[in-house]
Amino acid sequence: VFAVNRMTQIRQSSVDMSANQVPSVTSLGVITENVLRLRILSFRVLINREPASLQEAETRMGVLADKVKTAQATYAALPAGPEETALYKTFVVTLDNYFKAQADMLALSRQGNRDGRRALINTRIKDGTDQMGEQLNKLIAINAADAKTADAEAGQSYDGAITGVIAVSVAAALLTVLLAWLLTRSIVTPLRKAVEVAETIASG
Repeated sequence: VFAVNRMTQIRQSSVDMSANQVPSVTSLGVITENVLRLRILSFRVLINREPASLQEAETRMGVLADKVKTAQATYAALPAGPEETALYKTFVVTLDNYFKAQADMLALSRQGNRDGRRALINTRIKDGTDQMGEQLNKLIAINAADAKTADAEAGQSYDGAITGVIAVSVAAALLTVLLAWLLTRSIVTPLRKAVEVAETIASG
């Protein structure tokens, strides 16, 4: 029972990492990668004004935004502690504002407003990207720390299991010897008394 209990704790730590921390870090990595690609495309829209290139950039930005939203939905469905939840809520606001800035930038692009695009990219889009980068790094750090904690707990459970199993085995061996001695004594003592009684009767 003790060994099974220890194994259950080790298994739970493994499940926490595989079902929570690892998927969380993966989703956050996808968000980070595609947000950076969106920022690059914003500069492309500013610089390359060929119609075909602009159309391709807009299409690509829509694809990247969908990837971000999909990864965001995956991440939001995973368990999170109070600190991570609070930081994620802040990130959601920043991301929503960033998407609004992207939409405004594309509208200015269609209007041919170069100065407006440049100002927007250098302010709202840049600030949003910087803020998201900082927030995403913190979220990744939280999950990395949780994974490290789960790994440490698994290690402690393993060490405790080894020590416990050895202790229980030694105790069981000692109890077995003790019980064997008591059992032998309970059989031998009455026999000895019976022999003594028989010898007394015979000699009398």
